Amino acid sequence: MLNEAVEAAAFVGVSGAVPGPQRHLQRVERVRTDGDEALVRALQTFDHVGGASADLLRVSSDEFAAAHAEVPAQVVRAIGVAISRSQAFNREFCRAGHLCPASDFLAGRF
Repeated sequence: MLNEAVEAAAFVGVSGAVPGPQRHLQRVERVRTDGDEALVRALQTFDHVGGASADLLRVSSDEFAAAHAEVPAQVVRAIGVAISRSQAFNREFCRAGHLCPASDFLAGRF
């Protein structure tokens, strides 16, 4: 029962609808092939974000560096711990036979 709830929660979108695994994989593949444009379409379709554009998604390395400098070291460490725990959960989730669409999810590359 808990596994079913966790699996369902993994697919719940902003609207609360639970798409089937195949539809989810199609969205992931669209992002891989179409990049930012697929993300913009998803923002417009699922999150109802008007005026979204690929240019608005881009963040320069200087912007990342400036933002990182403003975040306390303790918060950066906590984010690292959260990422590690999420990756460990996803590895176990996949080993348990649940949908595991790509190794990119486990590696934090998406």
